[in-house]
Amino acid sequence: MIDPVMTAPALGALAQAYGPAERWAGARNWNTSWGLGGSVTWWIIVSTILVTLVAVLVILIQQRRQRERRSRLSFLADSDCVGLTDEERNLLSYVAKAAGVGSYETVFTMEAAFEQGMTALLHSEHVTSMSEEGRVYMSALLGSLRDKLGFHLADAQETMISSSRQIAQGARMSVVQRGEPNPFEVTVAQCTAMELVVEPEVDVETGQGESWLVRYCDGGSIWEFNAPVLRQRDGKVALGHSEHVRFINRRRFPRIKVRREALVAPFPFSRTSHQHDTPEFLPATLAELAGPGLVLEAPIQLGVGERALVVMKMKQQRVIGGLGKVRRFTAGPSGMNVLAVELVGLNASEMAELVRETNAAAQEDKTESTAPARAAAAVAVQTASV
Repeated sequence: MIDPVMTAPALGALAQAYGPAERWAGARNWNTSWGLGGSVTWWIIVSTILVTLVAVLVILIQQRRQRERRSRLSFLADSDCVGLTDEERNLLSYVAKAAGVGSYETVFTMEAAFEQGMTALLHSEHVTSMSEEGRVYMSALLGSLRDKLGFHLADAQETMISSSRQIAQGARMSVVQRGEPNPFEVTVAQCTAMELVVEPEVDVETGQGESWLVRYCDGGSIWEFNAPVLRQRDGKVALGHSEHVRFINRRRFPRIKVRREALVAPFPFSRTSHQHDTPEFLPATLAELAGPGLVLEAPIQLGVGERALVVMKMKQQRVIGGLGKVRRFTAGPSGMNVLAVELVGLNASEMAELVRETNAAAQEDKTESTAPARAAAAVAVQTASV
């Protein structure tokens, strides 16, 4: 047995025999021998990093759940606001998911997102495996959704068309069939989310899988797209939709000189409280007609881009009126100014009526211009015979 009384003085003498450097080195050796020192420091650093990463991950998950919750609540509120049924709301959520948008409520305000999601959904395996009755019902339900969301804008003259689904029933289109030199006209009999059914004006022979080149005039613009033939039945042809509609150019109308009575009234977006509530029409003269393009002579001053209501007297006691935008203004003598106005907001039938009026005016102008020549020719013949 070691005597503690003898051991303590010995240890003290031993400690005094070593200097500070030797004692520090011995302490380091003692820590290392028991598994401490550097390894403990690294373990603390690694543990701290792991705890920090876990905390950050938990915070991110919580924030993501909060965003998803707010998105769901906003989606439900917007659904109630536009009057969606439970079935329509569920379908719209699938459309939003198929579109891959970050927030589901985006499909309420972005038509491109809605169209993208609808196209992806219609081409999904779940929908393509449905029966024909199921696809028809799905098409009707998607059509109802589009109308309730306010995305059915095919009648606006300046609408940018991005899909053949925006073409309205009753619209007329021109078709170029592969291998045929002459185009033919078709009328849209039905436009659903699944297909575009057209009725050709002439007998057409086609087969499934054939591709048609279709041109559609919307207001003053021409659009073009390729559409595959799905089937032909009872004189009608079902075409597949296209999401790659190409803008070709603006329609060019002949500018015909006319002299017809008209009325024009400023129609600003806002007005002061002391101004009249009803537009004040002033007499004008329609001097030129070119489809939706008009040249008016009127005692009124309007800047480029301003709006005006225009009423024109046509042939056969007919009257045409519409909203126009001033494209050019020229001050004339005695306060009689010249305004170049383009009628806006016209649908296909209204545009067709203006085209007919332009063509009729052109024919009338041609007849009037050739009448003196015919009269001179008749006089010359009579003179020669004498």
